[in-house]
Amino acid sequence: MPESFQLTRFATEKEWREYAGAYIGMLLRDQGKDSISIAVAGGSTPYPVYEQLTRLSDIPWSAVSLYQTDERYVAAESPNSNQAELRETWASVSEHLKAVELFDTSLDWEESADEYAERLKNVGDGFDVAVLGIGSDGHFASLFPQGPYWDFEIDSRVIISEAPEGMDVTERLSVAPHMILNSTYIVVLLRGERKSSVMGELARGEQSVNEFPARFLLSHPRVSIWWSQT
Repeated sequence: MPESFQLTRFATEKEWREYAGAYIGMLLRDQGKDSISIAVAGGSTPYPVYEQLTRLSDIPWSAVSLYQTDERYVAAESPNSNQAELRETWASVSEHLKAVELFDTSLDWEESADEYAERLKNVGDGFDVAVLGIGSDGHFASLFPQGPYWDFEIDSRVIISEAPEGMDVTERLSVAPHMILNSTYIVVLLRGERKSSVMGELARGEQSVNEFPARFLLSHPRVSIWWSQT
């Protein structure tokens, strides 16, 4: 299958939030299963869409398990952790969810990866829905350019990753690339005109996956990109 993606652009953040939230809600609702998994990215970009999604009343929340795609290896109460904001954003439905599975960063770095990988056995080879962002350097989750995970096959469900120097926290934990690619649906959320460079590189395909990791996602048959240009 040729590399491709479905792109939907929005002129306003409001339209992007509403339509992307409705789309993810449809994917969850249409699974028709007793157990539905969604993996979500942190960072500031996706939270408006998550908030929109949690307002939907026609989703079988009691069947949904929420997972993190990645996390900074810091204490859960640290302002650099995604966990506090994730809990707050999903608070209105959290008591109805089947499970909320977050990285346990109170453990040693490797132990935290191993412990989360054990819990990921509940989702099989991949998630029903994976929601991602893409950084300006092409990274997604905590999978960065020039990482060793692009050069060989990874058996583990979770990897220890290091962000480039200069980022707020270099020590990272991330779901392995194959777990993301094996998801039934991949939804990418982008916001801001600055993401035009990301879209340009995805369209041109001039760089390798090792140089621009987001190209890895384009081999998935059901990847959609939702971009608010404001």
